[in-house]
Amino acid sequence: MSPDAAPVPGLLAVDLGLRSGLALYGPEGRLRWYRSQNFGSQSRLKRAVPSVLHSSGPLTWLVLEGGGPIAEVWEREAARRALPVLRVSAQDWRARLWLAQVPPEVRR
Repeated sequence: MSPDAAPVPGLLAVDLGLRSGLALYGPEGRLRWYRSQNFGSQSRLKRAVPSVLHSSGPLTWLVLEGGGPIAEVWEREAARRALPVLRVSAQDWRARLWLAQVPPEVRR
């Protein structure tokens, strides 16, 4: 990509918590980067979310794994940016994606 080319939008996936996992994917589905971030407290998380979204570059989707008050912080900031949000639970995606590929004898 040339230095003056426009940034390509991505999808940011967040494993919610005060210690969050973050992963940015490009439009082709390739992982661009991943990291973890320890926000330490709910108030620090609230202050940091706008910066995390901004530093991720242009986004087409925000995917949140989990729920509760921490999810609401991310959803409010996404709504302010008109960024679509998909919220999933770990039980759902694991059952659909991971367990479907694991033989029954290994699941025990």
